[in-house]
This record gives sequence, structure tokens and C-alpha cells, in this order.
Amino acid sequence: MTIICSLLPLAFLFLLSSTNCLLLRNVTVPPFKLGGGSAVLGCDFDPQGEQVYSVKWYKGGQEIFRYIPSNRLNPIAVFARPGVTIDEAHSNETTLSLTSLDVMSTGRYRCEVSTEAPMFSTESDYGDLLVIVLPAHPPEIIGKNTSAVEYLAPGDRVEMNCTSRESKPAADLRWFINGKVVPSNSTNSYPITTSSHGLYTSLTSLSITLTSNHFTRDGKIQISCVSSIGSLHSHSSTGSRIEGEDD
Repeated sequence: MTIICSLLPLAFLFLLSSTNCLLLRNVTVPPFKLGGGSAVLGCDFDPQGEQVYSVKWYKGGQEIFRYIPSNRLNPIAVFARPGVTIDEAHSNETTLSLTSLDVMSTGRYRCEVSTEAPMFSTESDYGDLLVIVLPAHPPEIIGKNTSAVEYLAPGDRVEMNCTSRESKPAADLRWFINGKVVPSNSTNSYPITTSSHGLYTSLTSLSITLTSNHFTRDGKIQISCVSSIGSLHSHSSTGSRIEGEDD
């Protein structure tokens, strides 16, 4: 938090009824939000008898919002920046409402409050917002075995790829066979690629020779790829081999 009180003659300060500076209690910025959603940022302050001149919000050092209480007819000014869409109807001197969040909305948001004469105080503080963009679709499994899972048997070699497209941050991918994690020595993760929109695509492969341990007692097998971003999961399955199906 930054606090600036202008230097005034001590005798003059002594004559003021209150010598306290403007107090910025708290700036609240949600740590993360989902892309396409909204976010409400807060700037809680106590002028402590001073007259507020302006409340400004910055993103990455660039001003995006200004509130001038003395301008009663049009107190709000908005400055266009990439990734910043402000809901003016729900924004004021203590609240900044953002809508239509996207990957460009990620960044550091700073609130700065300034007061009028004679104190000319300024306080500011900030918070960081991360916009999470989830993949539009579940992870995609491709490979020569994906269309014939029902015919798999012990001794067969399985070669598959799993792709999770366009998210931020990049999705973590894991392989499962009948609900059990496949050991890392049977999988391979490839370098993450970045799209022109700044979104990430993850790719992993599965290469394993099946044994009887990969099948249930009644001959079933299910091969799955699960993508996760934090606590958010997306599941993709190749299908199952069911006992009694014709080989």
C-alpha cells in the first residue's frame, strides 16, 4: 500500500481540526475468475474528514476508470484497454464491476484515492486477477485403438494421444485404465503450444502393452484421459470392452 500526504507547515497542520491522512482500508480483487464471467473489485476507504477528489483504477499501470465525486452530472470516465470491459451502471467510487472477462483481463489492478486541499492525500493498493479460460470441449483421444476398444485383449499394444485444446493456464493431462492412474513410464507429455490468442494446448501420449491386470474380472476395460486445471476436471473416455460382446 502506498500513502502520500503532502508536506504542509506544521503550524498550519496544528490548526486543522483533524490531522489524520486519508485511510485506505482494503482493496479487494478476486484472485481468479472464469473467462466469459464477471468480477467485482472493491476499494474501501475512509476520507477521515477530507474531501475526496478522485478515485482511479489502473490495470498494469494504465488508467482504466476514474470517479470524480465533484462532477455530479458525469462523475465516471472510462478508458478503453484490451481485456477491460467495465459495467458503468454498477461501478462507483468504491466498486469497479468488470464483465466479459477474457485472457487479456488477467493482470494487476490498482485503486488510487486522492483528496482535495488542504491535505492533498493519496493512497493506493492493488490486487492480482487471473482469468481462467477452460477448454471448450473435453480432451480428445485419437489413435489406432480408439475405435476398437471392445476388441482389446491381454497382449495388445495400445498407442493413443490425448489433446486438451486452448485453455489458460494449460491443462494437466493424466491417463486412467479402469479408474487407475497409468504409470508415468507408459505416458509421454509433449511441449505445450500457444495459440495466437495466448491460449495453451496440452498433448500427452499413451503407449502400453495390456496385461490381464488391466481388465476387470468380467473382462471389461475402459481407457480414459482426464484434463484438470486446479480443482476443475474434464473427463474423456475411449469406451469399454464388455463381457459377452463378439470379438
